Amino acid sequence: MAQQGKNYARTQVFSAVLIALGIGTLLNGLLGILLSSWINLLFAGIGLIHLILFWKATVYVKDNSVEIRLGIGFILKSLSLEEIESCTVVRNRPRSLNVVGYGWGTRSFAVWPFYTQAIELSMTDGKRYRIGTDDPQKLDEFIQSRLKEEKRITPTG
Repeated sequence: MAQQGKNYARTQVFSAVLIALGIGTLLNGLLGILLSSWINLLFAGIGLIHLILFWKATVYVKDNSVEIRLGIGFILKSLSLEEIESCTVVRNRPRSLNVVGYGWGTRSFAVWPFYTQAIELSMTDGKRYRIGTDDPQKLDEFIQSRLKEEKRITPTG
């Protein structure tokens, strides 16, 4: 983690995702070549795309935003500090892999389903975002301090 003044950055590399997808992608690629199987090559391609997109997650708090980047950065969400109403540490129920949910209710940014801790950002428009992390207290404290600097909310316990 890097914290410098008004900036915060934390990157989590998902080793299990890298190993599992890497082995599956490699095996499908080899089978596709050896057996001249287009279906195995297709699965190898899909696995490679997933490796590129979901092998790590990085959370930045910089300038006036909270930014979440997955993989090499194709999947990116930026939330303005001005639009954040509150920030709290929450617990997620372990569930299947929920990468980026743009569904009803809470939007979730967690690549690894076993990260049961997260921070929840409540926005002024009523939306909620959860960011899964292995260090929710430090991320919460940093965002709280930035929000307090904005003199918009008081920290929650």
